[in-house]
Amino acid sequence: MELRDKLREEGVRPLIKHREFRPLGHAHNARVDGPRYRQRAVCETVFSTIKRILAESGLYNV
Repeated sequence: MELRDKLREEGVRPLIKHREFRPLGHAHNARVDGPRYRQRAVCETVFSTIKRILAESGLYNV
């Protein structure tokens, strides 16, 4: 069983939005949970900032 299948069984839904080239992509994006998507974006920004600061100080190799 693949990881994605296992996660779907547990009720986990992806938070990455689809590109809206087709109606199906637009429909998927309409179902994405807005507050959780924003929380994910904030987390990614924080991790990016930490990595940048550590790389500038020489403690992290990109």
